[in-house]
Amino acid sequence: MATPAPTDSPRFVVDEYGPRDFAVRDTVSQLSYDIRFTRKAAQDAADRRNSRQETR
Repeated sequence: MATPAPTDSPRFVVDEYGPRDFAVRDTVSQLSYDIRFTRKAAQDAADRRNSRQETR
């Protein structure tokens, strides 16, 4: 029997507030973390937080 793919969206997502203004938002608490100047840096931070959250 195949395991179904998780349908949950990631807990930490990237929000854009303006040019060169990105932050990682926690979708549970709605708090923003890791203010970054590029989307790539913010996405890397969000991926890092999501991977830590999944291992708990």
